Amino acid sequence: MKLRHRIPDEAFRSATVSADYEAEVQRTLARAQIKYEHAQNQLAAAERRLARAQSRPASKGKRERQRSREIEELIALVELRRMDLLRLQGLMQSHAAAARFRGTKSYRNVPTPHTI
Repeated sequence: MKLRHRIPDEAFRSATVSADYEAEVQRTLARAQIKYEHAQNQLAAAERRLARAQSRPASKGKRERQRSREIEELIALVELRRMDLLRLQGLMQSHAAAARFRGTKSYRNVPTPHTI
């Protein structure tokens, strides 16, 4: 059902943001950016360790089974780091899906406020 009444102009005005709130938002965003960069660095380090372990030949003292278990553990660590990075990416985006996947059938244009 479409409402057919005039919406007052005050409904379209955004609330004023205080300086304290803006500072808190900036601090939170800075912390989130630091966590995101840290997760990127951890993923890159885990991928480097995995590449080193895969390229390294098995030593005489180590059995092949131990080496394959070590590589499997490193692969699991890389996947954990990747999932953590994806979780942080999801938190930092306004929508979980890209705009092209959200669809436009349910889109309703926001009416412009009437000027007097």
